[in-house]
Order: sequence, then C-alpha cells, then structure tokens
Amino acid sequence: MQVRRRNASAGLALGWALAITMLPLSYAAPEPRNVGSQERVGRGPNGIVTPVNQRLTPVGRIIELPGLRPQVLVLSPNGRLLVTSGKSSELVVLDPVSGAIRQRVVLPNEKQESLPDIVSPNILKPDKEGLVSFTGLAFSPDGRRLFLSNVNGSIKVFQINPDDTVVAAYTLVLPEAKAPRRKAEIPAGLQVSSDGLR
Repeated sequence: MQVRRRNASAGLALGWALAITMLPLSYAAPEPRNVGSQERVGRGPNGIVTPVNQRLTPVGRIIELPGLRPQVLVLSPNGRLLVTSGKSSELVVLDPVSGAIRQRVVLPNEKQESLPDIVSPNILKPDKEGLVSFTGLAFSPDGRRLFLSNVNGSIKVFQINPDDTVVAAYTLVLPEAKAPRRKAEIPAGLQVSSDGLR
C-alpha cells in the first residue's frame, strides 16, 4: 500500500509493532529524490518507508489499527492481554501471541464514578472526547484493573474479568489544575503501587 506524504501517519501501522521496537531494525540510507516525483510513505516491497525517506524492515508482524495512532502499550501481568490506546476514545485489546484484536472498549463517561451493578454500554454512555495522555496506561499488580490517564483531567478505570475481558468501569476525576490557560489537570505517566492501593 502506498500513501501520499500528507497521510503519512495513517500509512504507518505502529500498534503492535510498538511491542517489537526492541528487536533489530535495519536502516537504509535515504533514497535520492527525483525532482517532480511523488514521495511515497508506508509499506513497500522492501519494508516501510518513513516520512523522512528512511526504510525500516521490522522483525515480526505488523498489526494494522486504522484510526487509532497508538500512543501507549502495556502487557497484562499474566501476559495474556496486550492493550493499546491512542487518538481515539477507546482501548484496543490484542492477543499478544497472534496479534488478533480481541476487543475494543470505549472509555467510561466522565460522570461515571462507580461501577454499576449491571455493566452495559447504554448505562455507561461512553466518553467520546477522552484521549490517553503521554505514557498513561498501567495495570494493577494483580491484573484486575487497568488505568488510563485522560487528557481531560481524569483517570479512566477498567475492570479485567476472570475470562480476560475488559470492561469500562468508572472515572476518577482529578482536582482542577487552575493553570493560567487551562483549568483541567493533564495527568500523564501512571504507576500503580505494589499493593495496588495507590
């Protein structure tokens, strides 16, 4: 597939490939440009061409996640779930072995401050404005909860069921930052204490 330069970010599927960034990548010097020719980015016969005209040949499998633009990636403590989120208001849950998408989970509503007795997307009314912030995705040590820092000033909490399904649970609203041009806090990196209580 070839994509014009203006659609470069859509042409690069980085989702599951983020999990293999520690594996060796080969580097090829930028190819000379022909004046007047179209620049191509994305997958090609010899790997992936980046917007700066470099070629990457990842070792492993690339999983396409259209419209997501993954920004965070975390593996569950039991190693059975690989979870990512990005420029969409959802989590994508993958099988870490096959790369298959197991689930897409919408973010819980900003007003949903506790887990309802009956979990249903109709009750939760998903947050369509929320987005993950920098390095803001973490499992609890026991793997029963997943936390996502939302750029709109909250922490989204997800429940992990015994069958490894992920359910949007509730939102922890943070106090306002009261910064000069922004009231809402912008949480970023998350870490859960070893006892899972903080």
